[in-house]
Amino acid sequence: YGYPQQPKKEMGRVASFFVSLLPLLCFFALQFLASFMMVFVEVFAAIFRTGGNVGEVMRNSENLVYSSIPAATAMTHLLAAVCFAFWYRLSFQKPRPALRETTRKLKPEPIIMAFILGILMSVFSSGTSGLEALLFPDMVEETYAMMEQSGIGTNYMVIFATVLLAPIGEELIFRGLTMKYAEKAFRRFWAANLLQAFLFGVAHMNWVQGVYAFFGGLVLGWVAHRYKSVVFSMIMHFAVNSFSTFGLT
Repeated sequence: YGYPQQPKKEMGRVASFFVSLLPLLCFFALQFLASFMMVFVEVFAAIFRTGGNVGEVMRNSENLVYSSIPAATAMTHLLAAVCFAFWYRLSFQKPRPALRETTRKLKPEPIIMAFILGILMSVFSSGTSGLEALLFPDMVEETYAMMEQSGIGTNYMVIFATVLLAPIGEELIFRGLTMKYAEKAFRRFWAANLLQAFLFGVAHMNWVQGVYAFFGGLVLGWVAHRYKSVVFSMIMHFAVNSFSTFGLT
């Protein structure tokens, strides 16, 4: 006769709130780690190319930092997709559903709905950017100059990361982990949705993208909640990034 197992203690509401902030902090940590690694690689390669001329490398340090951004962006989103998939799987997928049960959710109607919402959200993002450009032209111009210098929309690694990897990692972070922990904290979907959308905007680290990312995050959160799966918000996110990146709107 063994001892009866004690029921697993549920995380409290306050603890759940603070844990809901943890995925974003971990994402920032991954960004820092990937950036540090890629800058180190660029500096080491530059020292090798110049035959050990450290002074010349230091004079070109700014260019080296910018040249490391595409690889760092791709690595960040790849690490996020892998790490947060494990976190989400271990935290919220118990008992783990069979593959047949998962694929059964992939019906045409919600997939088409996600694509249509993604296209509409891309149009909305373009309109919001245009309005911001009218109200705050200098800020928008500086932001787009920074994005262009970082390779967003032009570098193949950044495009790959933005279109294919970001929808996976970011949905797991915000519509997956953050929103589910926030729902445990607030006991209300609308409050959890507001929090994750706000943090999604913060994650973009500039006002121009952050504003429409917040509104997009609200819709993505509704899609994940409506269809009870982050798969459909991933599809919508993929549509948004694809249409925005390739200029189809």
